[in-house]
Amino acid sequence: MNSYSLGISGSWALAIFLVLLLVAFSFYTYRYTVPPVSRGWRIFLATLRSLALGILMFILFEPVFTRVTGKASAPKVAVYIDNSISAGEKDAKLDRRAEMRKAIEKSGLTRQDKDFMKTYLFDNDVFEVVNFDYNSLKFSGQSTDLSKPLRHLLPSDDNNVRAGILITDGAFNVGNNPLYDVSVLDKPLYIIGIGDSMPAKDVILQSIVTNEIAYVDNVVPVMVNVKTSGFMSGELAVKLQENGHDLETKTVSISSEDQSFSLNFDYKPSHEGDQKLSAVVAPIAGEITKKNNKNSEYIKVLKNKRKIAIFAGSPSPDVSFLRNALKDEKNLELQMYVQKKGAAYYDKEPNRNDLHETEMYFLIGFPNASTSEATLAMLKTEFATGKPVFFLSSSAVNANKLSQLEEYLPFKTSSMNGRNEFAAVADFRREASAHSILRVTGGDADLDMWNTLPPLYRFEHYVTVKPESERIANVKLGNTTLQDPMILSRVFRNQKSVAVLASGLYRWKLMGFAGALSRENNEVYDLYDIFIKNSMRWLSVDQNNKSVTIKTTKRKYTTDEKVGFVAQVYDAAYNPIDDAKVSVDIRGAKGKRNVILSAMGSGRYYVEVEGFAEGDYSFSGKATLGDTPLGDDSGRFSVGEIALEYLNFSMNAPLLRDMALRSGGRFYPSPDQCGSIFDDIRKHKTFRDRSITIRNEYALWNLVRMLVAVILLLAVEWTIRKRLGMI
Repeated sequence: MNSYSLGISGSWALAIFLVLLLVAFSFYTYRYTVPPVSRGWRIFLATLRSLALGILMFILFEPVFTRVTGKASAPKVAVYIDNSISAGEKDAKLDRRAEMRKAIEKSGLTRQDKDFMKTYLFDNDVFEVVNFDYNSLKFSGQSTDLSKPLRHLLPSDDNNVRAGILITDGAFNVGNNPLYDVSVLDKPLYIIGIGDSMPAKDVILQSIVTNEIAYVDNVVPVMVNVKTSGFMSGELAVKLQENGHDLETKTVSISSEDQSFSLNFDYKPSHEGDQKLSAVVAPIAGEITKKNNKNSEYIKVLKNKRKIAIFAGSPSPDVSFLRNALKDEKNLELQMYVQKKGAAYYDKEPNRNDLHETEMYFLIGFPNASTSEATLAMLKTEFATGKPVFFLSSSAVNANKLSQLEEYLPFKTSSMNGRNEFAAVADFRREASAHSILRVTGGDADLDMWNTLPPLYRFEHYVTVKPESERIANVKLGNTTLQDPMILSRVFRNQKSVAVLASGLYRWKLMGFAGALSRENNEVYDLYDIFIKNSMRWLSVDQNNKSVTIKTTKRKYTTDEKVGFVAQVYDAAYNPIDDAKVSVDIRGAKGKRNVILSAMGSGRYYVEVEGFAEGDYSFSGKATLGDTPLGDDSGRFSVGEIALEYLNFSMNAPLLRDMALRSGGRFYPSPDQCGSIFDDIRKHKTFRDRSITIRNEYALWNLVRMLVAVILLLAVEWTIRKRLGMI
């Protein structure tokens, strides 16, 4: 059904009155003419003028013509086909390439009308294929993000896509858990499973877990996680390497068909710098692939002992638990400054010499109202040199005193009221899951563990998050996540800081870890100790007061990924420089290449480089302003060692079945069962036409042809008057 309307800016009555007034004026002026002309000419000329003036008046009221049309849009289907490496490999029993071809043929995908169906391939992203056939599949994706096609399917648009078909093995290794995205999906999913759900014969080196920071000549534990499937017996030789050189080998025996091993190595670095630790498991006969028998991590090795100071506004469980967490840490000298009532301290008073030697500061419920200005002045002087700070709030913190230190913290206080305290949970954000502070096992389950922690004590401390700060967790009350930050980190110029805007952090150990142990759950992680020590190690990696920093966006890349280089350039006063030249030399086994980074503003530079073969690479970069060198930096990265697609060669049938059922669709466990898929889709109650209303508005007052009409009418009137000799 179509409808049309004409609207103006103002009153129709006023517009009509003014137009009639102009018409009357036009005819009035042509009552008598010099020289006199016939009545017909006078009426014709008055009409021309009336039309011209009427259109001008009409334009002044900004008329808009609106047309509303409706049509029925036929329902459509979006098809997403897994193009990752694992979808094209052989598993325990099946050739997945053959299974994929069978799914395409049995379902009848290639026989559907192109207006009825849109086809996409996906791996770590989604790509549309206009004229799809089996040869469109390359099975080359280095990772699988199963949530990407779901988010791509989610929007409701004019195409009226009412259902989705997913053809995949369900083995995702990057991105969100797809069940989160299914929960908000408003369309049914029809999923065809590819592959065998039984594990293939394989040995997988799953991960290496170690400290991000180590110290010269001090032993660091390294845990190597290995998984076997399909083997009933045999021996595994697992080797630890540093920069490709063998350090130690351990052997374990296989005793059951599915088994996991955690091997503990001791690593003692001998020199500073970025060191690459690799774990390699020797292949055994019958493995489906040997591409997942190696894994690597980078570890930053620093010089020896560090001195840390804890400033507390008063004795509290948070202070005691923090001291216990740090007191047994090697290479650490701990100094306590705990205030008594008033400005005095229990152990010793802070002095400039001791603070000058301190390399990191923990502020626990500090400063309070009685903290002296002299202490704050000493701390400000030390923080200004770039020393890292960990801040844990409490209701006793004084806003005025704290404001003197906030230049070096991730936030700025807007208002504070410590009288009203309440329990709130830290909702750890998925965007921050890669932050080294949150590293537990290095796997996808880390974030789920953090989000099961007991609540902390929160009070009315409202802050403005600084632009360069990163939100690690927000405040969660009940089932509602607020935009108020709970945990923040910040790297700015040459200084790092972490802030927890709550108190009672000890509850994570007392109610979380200790509570689990009391229930005889011995597999739980001590997340309190992990958080404190990870924070300390992250803060320990200082910027060395460098005015130029250059690094890659990651340490490990797949072979089809672009390597991103990021640089920050400042002058001696740490003001950003936007017009520097930043170049990076990249060295690998096959030679050297040079790239120039592009300015992004605010002293930041960036470039993406592709075409790297598998292997280890080192880089060194420099920044110059004209002929003046500003600084340099260096680092390492690797390409092709990420074996994500080789970590799982069994179809994840439970996940795919759950996704289909939650969405209101159907799961087909094998291609042999998917022949009725399009009939099933058409029978679904939501698969129907949709009425689409299209509204078009035309601003008549803005049309050039309206002005042209006025000019033509006046021109014709003037020409006739001229020919009749009128004045």
